[in-house]
Amino acid sequence: MKVYKVLRNVHEDTQILQNDLNTLEQWSTEWQLSFNTTKCEAIRISKKNDRTCPEYYLDGNKLDQVSETKDLGIYVTSNLS
Repeated sequence: MKVYKVLRNVHEDTQILQNDLNTLEQWSTEWQLSFNTTKCEAIRISKKNDRTCPEYYLDGNKLDQVSETKDLGIYVTSNLS
């Protein structure tokens, strides 16, 4: 599963994305389908030189911040190179 948000206003949009993660956490608790948070990660995709990534949490665990991830056999990097 992927959850994403375009960050136009970093502070506000980061909070919206975290609220979405909180809603998913509530759903998983209600349906007794837990996420394996050790396999969850956050990546910020941007062509700008700013490589900072806000901290996100799921089930009380901070998501690892990565600059590259594999998605369906294809590597995706934070600068799309």
